[in-house]
Amino acid sequence: MKKLFLGLLIFFTGMGVSQAEIPSQWDMDDYSKATVMITNQDETSGGTGVILKSKSSASYVLTNSHICAILEGGGLIHTWKGKFTPQKYVKSKLHDLCMVKLNTDLEVNTKIAAKAPKVNEHITVAGHPYLLPLIFSTGHTSKDLTISMWAETEKCTKKDYEDYGFICWWFDGMPVIRTYDTKVVSATIAPGNSGSAVYNSSGEIVGVVFAGYGRGLSHGIVVPHSYVKNFVSKESKKLKWKKVKNSYKYGDSYFYKNSIKAIPFNIDNINTRVVFPAIFDERTNRDFELYKCIVLKGKSCLTK
Repeated sequence: MKKLFLGLLIFFTGMGVSQAEIPSQWDMDDYSKATVMITNQDETSGGTGVILKSKSSASYVLTNSHICAILEGGGLIHTWKGKFTPQKYVKSKLHDLCMVKLNTDLEVNTKIAAKAPKVNEHITVAGHPYLLPLIFSTGHTSKDLTISMWAETEKCTKKDYEDYGFICWWFDGMPVIRTYDTKVVSATIAPGNSGSAVYNSSGEIVGVVFAGYGRGLSHGIVVPHSYVKNFVSKESKKLKWKKVKNSYKYGDSYFYKNSIKAIPFNIDNINTRVVFPAIFDERTNRDFELYKCIVLKGKSCLTK
């Protein structure tokens, strides 16, 4: 048992970075205060967020749309000043982004970079993989990439039940795949890193992690800088904010909900390039294993 614990400690230490690798304009305390963890009320599912702006009466946190879905049934924001219940949120219609408002001053302000990062530019990701204490991971940016992500489920048709009855029953609907413009960063991420800020060497936000290949360790798939900048400076100001219900109605498929039109699931065309949201959730992990068995291997998995 001691050897296992030591191995895990070494493993997660390897995911982190030394103080020397942190951008000189910021120190560990800055990152720690800016990074929050967003969970359901049981603290068993969730992801990460970053405090963008604070003032005397309110603070604003940037995260993913699929993380904000947790708040539809009640949730918690874990900050350096304690746990808080958010009051309002607004989701982007263009990408997997969401802004959350808290009625408290978290005393942190973080900048969005004026320009997008160049290819191979050094970046730092700060987040809560597996809902662990704050972990840093460094890497470099890639070129633009278009990916397909399991985004939600929709009601099965009669034909869906006839052709894929087990999938309709297991997932309580037909999985839906959506296409996104993204960047990939070589920094290591894991479930729970959804909503993690991606920083340049000046400590400015150049992207937000939202997905990964598979359900384990992965290179980060990031909402590009252009979408982040547009959402914060323009789009969020034109959208209607929703009040947090503060009533706990957590369900297995809470984060699949999304109002954006998506591409229907097609079992014949899905391949290993389909990615999953980097949210920490036991049901998602189980669904991914079944997805690999049914879709990628063409088996029913009834005996697995």
